[in-house]
Amino acid sequence: MLRLAPRDWEQPSPGGMKRRELRERTARPRRLDDILGGGDTFRVYLGEYQSTKKLLWEASYSQETGRVLLSVLSEQAQQAGWAAFDAGRTADATGLYEASASAAAEAGDKELAGNALAFLAYQTLEVSRDQAVEIAARSCATAGPMAQTGVRAAK
Repeated sequence: MLRLAPRDWEQPSPGGMKRRELRERTARPRRLDDILGGGDTFRVYLGEYQSTKKLLWEASYSQETGRVLLSVLSEQAQQAGWAAFDAGRTADATGLYEASASAAAEAGDKELAGNALAFLAYQTLEVSRDQAVEIAARSCATAGPMAQTGVRAAK
């Protein structure tokens, strides 16, 4: 789990070490998905998401750092959502994808918000094709025509 004291967040080295560390902590567990299934990774991803969410609530930081934290939170919610979906926990996945889209929108990260909606559309396809198409259209509109093919939390 992430172990950053709230005051530590705003005291990085000049290059923003704490932000980089948090992004790396988000990237490392992503590789677990290559080996393990969602049932095995869900708690890991959810724990990282909850730690970042707690940091957002308890720490004091600049507006720019808050934006970065929200983008990281959004990506972590997507990871946890995918693992939940893979493990058959569709209600958890839906909530996490929605939380991801909300955090990304609050961070001003349109591509990440669109990506969260794309995950939600994919999941919804099992239940309602029409609803999935509607969510997919929202995903494309949210991300915009210049969206990159791969999305990661803002730097």
